[in-house]
Amino acid sequence: MSLYVRRKEGETWRECVARYAGRHGLATECLDIFDQEVGKGVPGGKAAWDALCEWDCLDFRDDDVNPFI
Repeated sequence: MSLYVRRKEGETWRECVARYAGRHGLATECLDIFDQEVGKGVPGGKAAWDALCEWDCLDFRDDDVNPFI
């Protein structure tokens, strides 16, 4: 299994973090980390990954499943 985060079409990384973390009641915590990282110059995708990973809010994907189906 692999961890992953995926933005929806037209979604910003910040909105993506809020969506993923909100499912766990951790939007404020994750967005605080995201905003701090972006403020330091970290690219949005990396900042989103770091924030969601810190609070275990990333999704799992079964590596045996074809991701293109």
